[in-house]
This record gives sequence, C-alpha cells and structure tokens, in this order.
Amino acid sequence: MRATLFSHWANPAPTAADTVNLGFHVLNTFDIFDGAVRSDTGNQSENTKAFLSSKGGSTVVDTDTTEWVVAHDRTNLRTYVRTYGGLEVQMVDLKRIDFAKPGLRTIDLKVDFAPEDISARSAPLPAR
Repeated sequence: MRATLFSHWANPAPTAADTVNLGFHVLNTFDIFDGAVRSDTGNQSENTKAFLSSKGGSTVVDTDTTEWVVAHDRTNLRTYVRTYGGLEVQMVDLKRIDFAKPGLRTIDLKVDFAPEDISARSAPLPAR
C-alpha cells in the first residue's frame, strides 16, 4: 500500500533516467538494514521451522535484509540494480547482450562499499 501511495504522490519525471532515479528513491524507503528484523530460532511457527532452525538450542538470527533493489526501464530495455553492500546503481543494457547465443548469462555485481573520493574536486566559491 505504501509503495502504491508513494508512487502515486511522486512528481512525474521528464526522462527515463529521471524516472529510474525517482523509482530508486521510492524503493529506498523500504530498505531493511541488517539487524532490523530478527527471529528466535527456538520460537518458530510451523511455517518458518522448515527454513529457520538452529542446532544446539535457541539462537537469535537476522531474518530479513534488503539484499538488492532492482528497477526496470522497459522502454529502453535496461535493468538497474543496487546491492546492499555496494549502494552504487549498476545498469545492464539488455540490447547489448546477444541472446541468440545459447546458455545462461551471469554478471558479477559490485557488492563492496567503495565510496568515490571527490576531495580533489574541491574549489573555492566564486567571488561575488
């Protein structure tokens, strides 16, 4: 419901790139950071016992984290992804992949936090 309302309230963007950027801002409001959702493995419902268990007794574990966020530009056939660790938006241009060749494709994503050092770009303000 929240995603629907946020999407409805957002100002329309003039370009595809602006729309993707806006989409990431909307999706960012749903990020679940590591540690935000935890469960006790010793106190599980019937639905979660099959995939969340701990040998040797009860353990509190992180169960939900936003591992990646994905946006698709269906007009330009581009897929954008941001990983939990990397935070940088990466793009796959589907028009540049030769799908006529058989077999599955993989792409290694940046998953490490590596901020760009912009210190050298510092400049004094123009005089008035």
